[in-house]
Amino acid sequence: MEEYNYIQPTESNHFCLFSADLENDENVFFHVTLKENFDSILNTGFLPASQFKPDGQKVVSYAYRSTGCLSHRDMRFLFQIVVVFAVRFIDLNPEHVHKAPSEMYVKNAIQPNEIIGYCE
Repeated sequence: MEEYNYIQPTESNHFCLFSADLENDENVFFHVTLKENFDSILNTGFLPASQFKPDGQKVVSYAYRSTGCLSHRDMRFLFQIVVVFAVRFIDLNPEHVHKAPSEMYVKNAIQPNEIIGYCE
């Protein structure tokens, strides 16, 4: 897993946090979370919020592009340190996924095939 340097999101890079090769790969998705969850994710994987609190979501969301993480970061994690993961899913079973316009929701704690890297 690689630590990527934070790229300042600008209009010229389409407000993305990662390089164009990752952003344009149809098998790469992005997940934002609090920095304090970093070690837990490495040890046990990406878990739905319902594992930690009764009213939490039962899915894990992954943005199609890292720009999708920026709105979550600003709304949910205001004034907190976050990390954005780039992950790869290969041959994800459609019955485990709900696709929305800017992100997908993965059910049943299905894990990505690879955690490519992260930036903070």
